[in-house]
Amino acid sequence: VASTVKEFHAAWLSHKSCDPRLWWATDRRIGNGGQTDIGTALWLDVVPPADKSAVVEALVKDIQSHGYHTTSGILGTRSVYEALAMNGRMDVALAMLNQTSFPSYGFMVDNPLEPSTTLWEKWGASNLTDDQGDSSRNHVMYGAISAFFWKHLGGITPASPGWTKVRVAPSFGELCGEVETSILPAG
Repeated sequence: VASTVKEFHAAWLSHKSCDPRLWWATDRRIGNGGQTDIGTALWLDVVPPADKSAVVEALVKDIQSHGYHTTSGILGTRSVYEALAMNGRMDVALAMLNQTSFPSYGFMVDNPLEPSTTLWEKWGASNLTDDQGDSSRNHVMYGAISAFFWKHLGGITPASPGWTKVRVAPSFGELCGEVETSILPAG
């Protein structure tokens, strides 16, 4: 899969024709039509511009059909949130982040069985059977969300190599009541 994604991305970047039949199902779904497949295609920017709004809408509909819960795992979570932000759907990303029922980041914090102050290895670590009950409760696997926070909610991105200059431009609009972040100077 990684080599296929690299090939498509290289073709797209070189402005060659990227044949959607290679990755777009006949019913116009990307891959299996799930959040990971759609989010990854959008995040890697391999969706033809003429089809992008329909693909973004497909991602949003899938998320809505799951009650604004994730269906992605470790690899897809980052791409889903990034794809939403890149395509002007911070409203959906924030609705997902505000969920406190399973599966969600909020569930890790607010569940009555085992409230967490760290990220878990698996979405439902508190619900696992005995044979998987040893899943880590302090695991970076879903940690890509922290980059999403400072990049999109805090709006902090590098303006020069090595972060010697930064750009601060939050992208959440009026969708979030308050965000506090800080930058440590280089050196």
